[in-house]
Amino acid sequence: MGRRAAGLIALALLVAVAAAGAWQIGGHYRFHDVWCFYHGGRAVLLHADPYDPAVWGALTADQTYVVAGRLVAAPCPGAFAYPYWTAVAFAPLALLPFDLASLLWSIVSLAAAALGIAWCWRAAGGGPPGITVVYGAVVLGSLAFARLVTIGQLSGVLLALVGGLALAVRNGRPSTAGAVLGGLLLKPQLWAVLAAAVLVRSHRRGRLIAGALGVALLLAVPSLLLFPEWPLRWAGEALGHRAEMAGALPSIWSFSTELTGSPVAGGLIVAMAVVLTWAAVRGRPLSPVTIAALAIPFSLATAPYVYTYDHLALALTWAVTCVLAARSTPSARRIVLLALVTTASFIPWAVYVASFSAESDTPNAIAPLLAALVLALAVRLAPPASSQIGERDGVRQ
Repeated sequence: MGRRAAGLIALALLVAVAAAGAWQIGGHYRFHDVWCFYHGGRAVLLHADPYDPAVWGALTADQTYVVAGRLVAAPCPGAFAYPYWTAVAFAPLALLPFDLASLLWSIVSLAAAALGIAWCWRAAGGGPPGITVVYGAVVLGSLAFARLVTIGQLSGVLLALVGGLALAVRNGRPSTAGAVLGGLLLKPQLWAVLAAAVLVRSHRRGRLIAGALGVALLLAVPSLLLFPEWPLRWAGEALGHRAEMAGALPSIWSFSTELTGSPVAGGLIVAMAVVLTWAAVRGRPLSPVTIAALAIPFSLATAPYVYTYDHLALALTWAVTCVLAARSTPSARRIVLLALVTTASFIPWAVYVASFSAESDTPNAIAPLLAALVLALAVRLAPPASSQIGERDGVRQ
């Protein structure tokens, strides 16, 4: 049996196991973000305005969500939080009853996450079985993956796109890389630094930009034809109600405000992380995959609206860290892997448990920055040639 066939069988088994539990998870999804995505799709089908709080409230009201004898508000406050093209993408699911739609979505989401995990590992260059197990355990044991399973957010699909981007960058396919960047517009606020890093590093920017614009147009044109006013309506929600909600989320700006009363210190925290990262990788040749893996944490850290499930995109950063550790001396490997497990698993879970009663794990805003610093440490401790991880001979990006 070939490795590709074995991988496909393993993926099929993972999806089957996920499907067995998804029916149970699907019922739970009624109380989480899938309910909001589903009704975003319903708004498209009904030609309703999902950015009108009154319309959105009536659309998402759930008379079955009763706790301790009282009706609990639906998990979709304000109005629809995403671009209208995201609602359009969920319109096909909204044709189905919610229980069936949530089951299908959980299978698609977990299958996409499995693909993303595998693609990130492949883009990083892979490694021996032992380090592969460490990588898998880090990702599957992360708080971000647990939140994906329990909440049903977009992060599984976004991880597949991140993995696809990394593979396209590794294989020297700028048009494909651009198309994947366009796909990441499903949740646009998370990817500014990553897009800039990929664009600056590419030697064929025209193809990269063309690929991104092509997908962006595929998303934008139908959504504008269906609802021409949506960009202004969405901007009003994003800059109004969502900006107020962001104070309780694990963004560096919220964390800074919680600590100092002002978001300004958040910029200083990011700047310190940038300086430390640059000092560690200075003088080392970095491949496009490594640069992307370093850019993702700073994209997540500087996003204005972010949650811990979004940190699943750090799988690429963790993959490159693991591969570099495997190529290092035994002592360096132990240091890097200990730092990786501590920052990717122990600290986020400890913060989450400690903050559970407050229903806000804002200190986890530093998790992406810690991931960047651990990767920078791995680059510094690895043999210089190893930092060209994911680079293919003769390929120019």
